[in-house]
Amino acid sequence: MNLQKKYKTWLIFSIILIGLIAISTQVTVTYAVKGKGMFMAGSEYTLIRTLEGNLVSTLRDNVYNTTSNYDVTEFQRGDVVEFRLNPELTGRRYISRGDTLGYISSNEEQHNLIQLKGQLEVLWAQLEFHTTGQKPEDVLLALEQWDLAKQELETQKKLMARTRTLIKDGVISDQEFEIEENRLMVKELEEKIAKANYLSVTTGEKPEQEKLVRARIEALSRQISQIESRLNYFTITAPFSGRLQFPRSSGSEKILTIMDTSKTVGVMPVLLSDFDYVQQGSEAWFSSHRGDVVAIDDVVKFVDNRQAFFVTAVWPYNSEIKLGSVMEVKLMCDEVSLFDLLIRRFRMSTTPMA
Repeated sequence: MNLQKKYKTWLIFSIILIGLIAISTQVTVTYAVKGKGMFMAGSEYTLIRTLEGNLVSTLRDNVYNTTSNYDVTEFQRGDVVEFRLNPELTGRRYISRGDTLGYISSNEEQHNLIQLKGQLEVLWAQLEFHTTGQKPEDVLLALEQWDLAKQELETQKKLMARTRTLIKDGVISDQEFEIEENRLMVKELEEKIAKANYLSVTTGEKPEQEKLVRARIEALSRQISQIESRLNYFTITAPFSGRLQFPRSSGSEKILTIMDTSKTVGVMPVLLSDFDYVQQGSEAWFSSHRGDVVAIDDVVKFVDNRQAFFVTAVWPYNSEIKLGSVMEVKLMCDEVSLFDLLIRRFRMSTTPMA
């Protein structure tokens, strides 16, 4: 009698269980993955001064975890260089694209520019002299000028040979090499001018002298334009609008950082068992703020001794999402039945520790 009662009880229990399983396979819910996400700016621009005195700027894309731009401003050895931060930035928290961040002052470049402009004025005076029909009377002075020009040309040739070695070794930039190359061309023209000037003094023939002076004026003007262009490059501007941040430590090599305020990026680890359920374009929720999954890393890492992969989501910028904070994020995945949800939860709870 007891055996028959137990049989009826198990039969009723089995029927109920089968019914519940059948119902659970028909009722669907949205499967969600929860985890801790770290929030950061969509892009970050950083300006650093190295121990060697060079300025390095990097533009990092946190959405795709890449450095999209990397610039190094190098200076000649022995050059006294000063970086001056734009005083208008004091007290500002935000900056707009194109705003001036600071200025680089190079004594060497400024000295070269002043010297070349002075030489250019002398050349214009020489050209005027040769086109007026006048003739210098001091032959000895013309000869000394020619000898000096030949000596300076030989010196520049030696410097150019050294510069070719430096460019091969990557010690100097292409722009610095072009400036030295142009200086050699100027010295060659100066020697020719001095020679033609001496011949003009001794023979009275000036057409060739005038032609050479005009050629050197053109070469010198080109060299001045190169240096002015380089000095303009020394004005550093903001690549995008965003939040301005200065280092708290005065001894830091970092000068400033700009954080993009158009979007916020959240990166969170997800257990490997959920890899097939997270899809690019899925909704990502922090509190009441919706974002979208934009990248799924297929490289497995160990987080808290468990195998995991990283998911990146992007939100429109919102002041409630604090940059640098670690908060709970919910990733909305596919529609699943209650039965499949229970199976997934069971698998997660039995995922072995590493």
